[in-house]
Order: sequence, then C-alpha cells, then structure tokens
Amino acid sequence: QTPFPAASSAGLGHTERADEVLDTPTSALTKAISEGSAMAIRALCSVDGCGKPRSARGFCRNHYMRHRSHGDPLAGKAAPGEPMAWLLAHVGHEGSDCLVWPFGRLRNGYGHITIDGVTSHASRAMCSAAHGDPSDDQPFALHSCGGGPSGCVHPQHLRWGTQQANMLDSVEDGTRSRGEDQHASKLTEAAVREIRASKARLVDLAAKFGVHPETISRVRKRQAWAWLE
Repeated sequence: QTPFPAASSAGLGHTERADEVLDTPTSALTKAISEGSAMAIRALCSVDGCGKPRSARGFCRNHYMRHRSHGDPLAGKAAPGEPMAWLLAHVGHEGSDCLVWPFGRLRNGYGHITIDGVTSHASRAMCSAAHGDPSDDQPFALHSCGGGPSGCVHPQHLRWGTQQANMLDSVEDGTRSRGEDQHASKLTEAAVREIRASKARLVDLAAKFGVHPETISRVRKRQAWAWLE
C-alpha cells in the first residue's frame, strides 16, 4: 500500500498556511470595524445622552443653536406651555431693568414664542397680555428701552405704536440706520429738502440726483424720508 503520512503532512501544512492567510483579512476587517466605531463615537454631539451627529463646535445642530443663542447648549429648552405660563406670571412685572426672555431667541436676538402653532416675537405676546391687542393703526410692539435685540419683554418697556414710530425707535437704539447713514443711500438731507421745495419735473430731479423718478415722488409724498422735517 502506498504510504500517506507525507501527503497528509503536506496537506496539513497547506491547511495551516491557508488559515494564516485567511486570518489576516479577518483581523484587518475587525480592526477597521473597531476603528470605524470609535470614529463614529467621536463624531457624536458632545452633550451627554444626545447621540446625534456633530454639526459645529462639538455639538449637534440643535445644541449648537442653543449654545449660539444662549451661551449654553442646554438652555432654551422648555416644556410645552412653560413659556406662556412664564409670560403670564410676569405681566405685572415692575422695576426699571429689562426683563429678559429666558427661552428661545431668534437670530436677531428677539425672544420667540409659539401660540396655537404660530410663532411670533415674545415681546408682542407680552404687549398683548399687558396692554391688550393692537389697533389697526398701531400694530407694532415698540420698546422704550431699545432692548428688543437683547430679548427684553418687560411689560412696562413695551407699547403699541405705528410703523414710523417703530422705525424712529430702531434708529435711536442703533438697530437701524436711516437717510444718508445708510450705505446705499444716494440722497442727502439737503437734497431731500431741495426736492420737496422744488417745482421741477420728477424726471428732471431724478436725473439731477441720480435716482429713479419714483424715488422723487416718494420723497415729495413723504413716503420716503418721512422723519425729515
């Protein structure tokens, strides 16, 4: 009979080498999966228990927006009905310092609140609660303190007013420029006074000052530069 030990030995050696070859990609795959899991963990929001992917500065999008608005990634989150309950509890607030809205804020700094599915400025909601609903001719919630962009909702700092009064307030508190202070303005106060005093045609004045005739018409009707006496 033909002896087989050598063949078996050779076959065993081949099998061992095959195991060694198969071992390499398996280990590499396991390592890759492990490293990939670690990378995935490192890419999550840094707030404990969040589990959402990072968006900016180590936070997910929601926590980053809270951090940006409030300086704290956990601020601004409120239970349903909590903002309105807080607002109603402060309708009779007194004192001279601004009362700052402690909940969500818009990019412009104004507080916001959602009522019956509609989101609006918290200052408007406070003005309604403290002073009643606005009239048709005074629909704007005005701040006497200039603290709207800082989130002020002090009821005694709020009043209803016209669009013109709203614009004047925003100019005085530095949140809006007007007239020749606007970088895109082509007219000066002197030019506006000249236009209003002139009897010349719209097209002639428009050519003189480099603006559209409609602009001249709006200036004369005080639809533009209405604040200038």
